[in-house]
Amino acid sequence: YNIDLPDLDPGIMQRLEMNLRQDPSTGVSTNRISVYVNGHIVLSSGTDTSVHTWYGSTLFKFSRDTGYFVAGKNKITIRVLRNSSNNINLDFYRVQYARTLTKKNEQYMVNALESINPGNIRYVFSGSATDTSVYQVSPGNDIRRINLVTDSESLTFVGNTNTDSKYYVTRPSELYGPASVTVTQAKDLTANKGPIESIIVTPDEFADKAEELADMYRQNWGMYTLVVRQSDIFDQFNGGYPDPMAIRQYLRYVYFNNPEPKLRSLTLFGMGTMDWRNYSRVAAGKNKVMIFQNPSNYISSDDYFGMLTNTNHPEIAIGRYPVSTMTELNTMMENFRRYTQDPKPGLWRNSLLFLADDNVNGTNTMDWQHTRDMQSLSMMINPAVFNTKIFAAEWDTDEFLNKPRVRDEMFDEINDGKLIWYYIGHGSFDVLGMQNYFTGSTDMSKFHNQDTLPLFIAASCEISAFDHWAYDSLGQKTVLLNNAGAIASVAATRKSFPDPNNDLMEYFIPNMTNSRLPLGLALTAAKISNTQSVENDAMYIVLGDPNLYIVPPERVASTKPLTDNTKSIIYHSRQNARFYGHMSAKGLNGEALFSAFNSDLEYQLAGIAVSKKGNQLFKGSVTVKESEFKGGFWVPDDVNTGNSGLVLNYLWDDAGKTDYISYYHPLRLSDEVLPDSMPNDSPPEIDIYLGSYDFRTGDTVNISPTLYARISDENGINITGSAGHNILLVIDNSLQPIPVTDYFAYDLDSNVSGTLIYQLPKLTEGIHTIQIIAFDNFNLPSVASTHFIAKDSGPIDLQNLMIYPNPMKNEAHITFITSDNADMTLDIFSMSGKRIRRIETTALQGFNKIPFDGRDEFGDRLANNTYIIRIKARTQDGRSIEARDRLVIYK
Repeated sequence: YNIDLPDLDPGIMQRLEMNLRQDPSTGVSTNRISVYVNGHIVLSSGTDTSVHTWYGSTLFKFSRDTGYFVAGKNKITIRVLRNSSNNINLDFYRVQYARTLTKKNEQYMVNALESINPGNIRYVFSGSATDTSVYQVSPGNDIRRINLVTDSESLTFVGNTNTDSKYYVTRPSELYGPASVTVTQAKDLTANKGPIESIIVTPDEFADKAEELADMYRQNWGMYTLVVRQSDIFDQFNGGYPDPMAIRQYLRYVYFNNPEPKLRSLTLFGMGTMDWRNYSRVAAGKNKVMIFQNPSNYISSDDYFGMLTNTNHPEIAIGRYPVSTMTELNTMMENFRRYTQDPKPGLWRNSLLFLADDNVNGTNTMDWQHTRDMQSLSMMINPAVFNTKIFAAEWDTDEFLNKPRVRDEMFDEINDGKLIWYYIGHGSFDVLGMQNYFTGSTDMSKFHNQDTLPLFIAASCEISAFDHWAYDSLGQKTVLLNNAGAIASVAATRKSFPDPNNDLMEYFIPNMTNSRLPLGLALTAAKISNTQSVENDAMYIVLGDPNLYIVPPERVASTKPLTDNTKSIIYHSRQNARFYGHMSAKGLNGEALFSAFNSDLEYQLAGIAVSKKGNQLFKGSVTVKESEFKGGFWVPDDVNTGNSGLVLNYLWDDAGKTDYISYYHPLRLSDEVLPDSMPNDSPPEIDIYLGSYDFRTGDTVNISPTLYARISDENGINITGSAGHNILLVIDNSLQPIPVTDYFAYDLDSNVSGTLIYQLPKLTEGIHTIQIIAFDNFNLPSVASTHFIAKDSGPIDLQNLMIYPNPMKNEAHITFITSDNADMTLDIFSMSGKRIRRIETTALQGFNKIPFDGRDEFGDRLANNTYIIRIKARTQDGRSIEARDRLVIYK
């Protein structure tokens, strides 16, 4: 590294300082470096004085005295003495040196010296004093001219010690002046006298998109929302000069002066870096909305914008869209629109994933805090909310000391759909855990969770260190994927600490799962409740929209046993458990998912009492009429004795885009079989179909057909997934059967019969056999088999796409011919690419006609314009095709 040190005084020792850290994503080892200044080695205090040593990914603060720097150009060399492939990152280097006072052809600024004894000090400059003046600039921009004593080759002045003053030695020609002066009329942001609940601060280039977001705030939640350009804030509240304090002052003005309902959320509509002035020459593209960095501890936190009446915590919800380009912004806004206005129903909205780091941290193999803390937090969640726990300590490392099976298990759960994905443990800006559970540089393509985006929370170090110009953090990367990854992230911008991390999370996560608070408010309320570590709390920020409701369905503990004895009910193996209940809202009708779960599995992990949710005992559906329902299940022999089981009913109301849960907890279970239990007379009945229910043994089907298996038994089917009692699929007498229990669901209002639907893998052409093995709830097995001929039927075909009439006025029909039965999606886009309508239907083989009424998703008539029609067809065996055409509306 080359560095210029003008006017260095060689008679006084210099000090070289550096901050270095091993990249934790490359493993952990002992780090060794040698440091040279102008070819001379800088000695260490160790046994080998030529080598500086530290261990692991902890911060190494290098600070050594040297006399090898010279006035002018210098070279610093850092030689890494490698014993592995680990990388070492350099944060900064700094040289402290004494500088001679030499006046040249430019301004010279000198700080007032500190002294043990307050008083005056004489400054003597060499160089020409012709036409030279000295100005003292004190805090508050108090400026005064200092008397000089000059001769032909020097100048002298006297200043005070122990002040915050600076002295500028300059000639008139060296004084700075404005490059240009123009008249501008600042927009009066105080003119809005109405209520303002939400403010979106945007750069000029994103202003139109900010107005679109404000419209969605109004549509979704009826919020009084104002879009404000960052430049207008700077103009009125700081004379046009960029400063984060100006944004806070504006928010304070609104908070104290505008009427109820008061300001409660701030959305920062763009990225920002710590290099706002672009000294790095690469930060300008990321500098959209300023960051707020605390000068006393260098923590970057958007909290500081919202500290309106105190310095401990924000009083409003705050979130930032970490976007630098219009493409990134469009991605995040479409994810937001889809999440809030076109949500995908399902029990994923009631499911959490918890991942605890293992017990190994460098040489420390007893780091069990994360296991204990995750278990403690999980017990605070409402029992009706599912939580899947992964304890990394239970998994083995590979030859590289990583745990890829933990990573795979984590992604399997995420891709199944989760409301919240929570990690607690060690980490850095691009990796979860020293064992590489999730690495931003390699794992982003593993997300396959379309329409089920979770909130990503990491109680770890630097996961959301978003403000560096040279890299993107995990917290950013996960929210910038198109319909994948996370809908928002909450993590730390700097190195955080386990105890205060856990304290904050024990308020924050229950605020969403139990109290059902919106994201930003849930985090702010947690910080107000937990102010024992103000600095640590401030590191945790929202990257995403602060107004999102990332909450489980509306729930009520209104499911009751259908029995006369309701005081102390224990359900035993082979009993028929019956329940009734109602949803929290009135007038609901439809079908609810009815589920029952085993008692929790409780065990010890390194002396820590941990638990996991019990496996599923029943999965079916019941009829809901006027919000009321009845349902039940047969208690299997494989039940776990305990008092932590659960019965849960989930209903999605499509009209209101709202879901509801009615539950019963605790469900007390016993594996004891009572003497009067129902006898088991026969095994399950199994009927196998391929492709459709018209299948007969020996038929010809596609090479990747869908398997349908009708399974029934008067005592119900065992779906617990317990060892030896899974529903199994055997293809061509394979010695490795496929567990398919999760693909079975009971029929509507039945606890004795249901259907298993499973997409078979791609087969070779020819004759094949399959077997289904299933057990009833009393563990009596049954086997059914069939054979068939697989033949490649080729791709699906879609022809003769037509729109009539075209141009249309109020109504039209889209017609086409397809070669197969298929699920059909019709999307209508504006010419700018914005989707404005989606129609989903089923197409039959042959001619099809879809009516279109000329309206958008909200029922409004479309304006005269040209639109794009896109049709996608997908068969049950996975073959797909799409076609496009143009539609003109002219009235």
